[in-house]
Amino acid sequence: MNITQAEINAQFAGFSFGETAQPAAATRAEGGSSQVAHPLRALPPRKASVDLLSGSSSPSGVPGRGARIKLIMDKVKAEFQTAHPLTLSEQAVADGGFMLAEHVRAVSIAMRTMNAGCSFCHAGEWTLRKIAAGAEAKGHDTLDKTLKPSSISGAFPSDTAQRILRDAENANILGYVATLNAETQSGALVMGRKVAGFEVSEEPEKEALGAALEYGSNGKQQYHVDFSNVDASLETLKAVKDWEQLPLTGDYDLHDLFSLAGQPHTVPSNSPEESFLIDAINAAISAADSSRRPRSDPSMNLVKHGPQVNYVAYTKAEESGTQLKRTVAEPRFPLAMYVAKFGWTIVKDKEQLIDMYTKCNVAMKQTWTPRGSQSFEGPEDNVTLRRRSSAPMAGGSGTPRRTSLANVLDGK
Repeated sequence: MNITQAEINAQFAGFSFGETAQPAAATRAEGGSSQVAHPLRALPPRKASVDLLSGSSSPSGVPGRGARIKLIMDKVKAEFQTAHPLTLSEQAVADGGFMLAEHVRAVSIAMRTMNAGCSFCHAGEWTLRKIAAGAEAKGHDTLDKTLKPSSISGAFPSDTAQRILRDAENANILGYVATLNAETQSGALVMGRKVAGFEVSEEPEKEALGAALEYGSNGKQQYHVDFSNVDASLETLKAVKDWEQLPLTGDYDLHDLFSLAGQPHTVPSNSPEESFLIDAINAAISAADSSRRPRSDPSMNLVKHGPQVNYVAYTKAEESGTQLKRTVAEPRFPLAMYVAKFGWTIVKDKEQLIDMYTKCNVAMKQTWTPRGSQSFEGPEDNVTLRRRSSAPMAGGSGTPRRTSLANVLDGK
């Protein structure tokens, strides 16, 4: 079925709305604005990604992790059983295209229980439709973009792009991860793990789909789409029950992640603390949405990697020699940020992000502050860190705050 944003919201009409954050500025979700592009696809897969996604109960360095995760899931389940109303700020996050309504409340509970804060980049209407349909979210081993107006207009001439966009929307395939070929006016939907073994299935429809799949240069199984005859080319895929759950869609991109326990701090890259907080978010979402995001299936998690704030630290520590991309190294907006005790806020620009860090007493990366000690220089796809001349920290009195481990790893 073709799920619209209005229908997504209607699924949760039992919630009422009643607190503090301004809704995001009206923007056609994933409509091509540079504000809501997805440069995080430049990130390589993390070496510890299995730990982040597995839901393992107690990695070294995090005692009591399993008990805390269970507590979060129990709280989420109890919350949804009694149907407590969403706040106005939670509604702003859902209506702004950052995540599904029930997932917003789940993240609220997880971060409040963990005494932590996090922010998410804009997901967009098309991705959220496929998340609502139960599609698997891509990890960072998949660098292809989601099929949406901006990716189509960027790959095809204007007249052709308009036709392909119309046909793709009518065929209900916008929001899936896809490769595009302008020369042949074709593409391929990148498939998730649910298609594994289809080629030997005893169900004729699945067997036929399995036979039609090919491995792309990305190492993933793909389903060919002829944009000159979209409906006919999709017949084999759509013959399979619940076909909408088979191709990949986008994930929930974390932008910031910090703990308020003790001295507030950005969590170190690739650390047990980072893994714990990500696991808490995924567990909470699973508790709220167990039919589509079962805890027993880590591939269905929606947070697949660490936050963008740790991109430089991670790359320098784990991928020495890898070029830094400006679009990932620098902050992007808009963001939906939740902080324990403060609730949700839509962060529209760098000044508002600095204000939130100051409010939480968390030291911001020097490269992210206007008068920080370091900045990025060089071409967009290969920036380098450069130290500025001595200057006071933005938003402060000139007295530097305690440096977090994330900043140390980032060369601060």
